[in-house]
Amino acid sequence: MEHDPAVLEYYDQPPSIPLTYYHVGGRRVSVMHTPDYFVLRRDSAGWVECKAAQDLENLAAKTPNRYVRVNDGRWQCPPGEVHASALGLDYRVWSSAQVEWILQRNLQFLEDYMRFDSGDVVNFVNPLIKTAVQAEPGILLPGSVVNSSLFLQKWPGIRHSCRKCLQQSLTFTDVASALQGF
Repeated sequence: MEHDPAVLEYYDQPPSIPLTYYHVGGRRVSVMHTPDYFVLRRDSAGWVECKAAQDLENLAAKTPNRYVRVNDGRWQCPPGEVHASALGLDYRVWSSAQVEWILQRNLQFLEDYMRFDSGDVVNFVNPLIKTAVQAEPGILLPGSVVNSSLFLQKWPGIRHSCRKCLQQSLTFTDVASALQGF
């Protein structure tokens, strides 16, 4: 969520909400439930429940009126949606099967560059990076001259500078694809 431009704010472990549904035997059940997050988005707001894919399979078998897999493979919690819609909000179930693992790995890798102010990069982009990108727009740094051993010996901080440029949006990459060797 912290990298989703549509998300304005989110809060973990918001106050509990009531869920009412029918158990397998037909008995009506009411429980207080604490979703994982309350999320404010540009176009909506509501609760998000995060579950491991296997846990959702097990919960759906045990409480089929609480967790339901829909045709496109996503999960829903109908009692959560009923409660949320009465308030003009939404309720979403997020499964671990939705994780983009390469993107996750790359964001974790670049996380140190995102935590600290790297204002020095805004005012000074390593001229070698600038020259390389201007000479070959769309250059793939892992396979480029920037990764050659001679280049790395002469300018050992070049990879660090490249990563800081990514963090500052001075250069771009598809972080959902592999950044191998970078």
